[in-house]
Amino acid sequence: MPVQMLPMFDGHDPRWKKGKPLMKRLFDIPHRHAMSDAEFMACQSFIDDTLMMSDWPRDNFQRECEFMKMIRKSYMGSTELGLNVPWRVLKAKYDRDNRDMSSHEPCFRVLPSFKEMDDKCYIAFFELDSLDQRTRKTDWVEFTDDYVRSIA
Repeated sequence: MPVQMLPMFDGHDPRWKKGKPLMKRLFDIPHRHAMSDAEFMACQSFIDDTLMMSDWPRDNFQRECEFMKMIRKSYMGSTELGLNVPWRVLKAKYDRDNRDMSSHEPCFRVLPSFKEMDDKCYIAFFELDSLDQRTRKTDWVEFTDDYVRSIA
């Protein structure tokens, strides 16, 4: 049975790879690494949840590219792959935060949210409870390369 793919990762736009090859590029995972279906679904879900928390459209990969352009207004990472969004670092923080919280409050998830202010990109982390209620956990800070290193 094929793994379920969200519309933005289904390769409907011929300029982009689709599915696991695209996800490996976004998360800077080596080509030789065999990505499991569970790993693919977890990465896909994390990107979708982040876009949802940021009130950003989630219907196709072009929207995700526009989202990355917004984030680059402050964050400038490696341009090796041409995809500067540090999804790998954010996902690692998400996994860390939610593992730490699971022993206390399993109904909460901590997710990043992005917004543009004064032609810069800002990030804050929100707790999302089982009723989809948001509670801001951190202040809004500019999403710079230094900030990414501080949460890595």
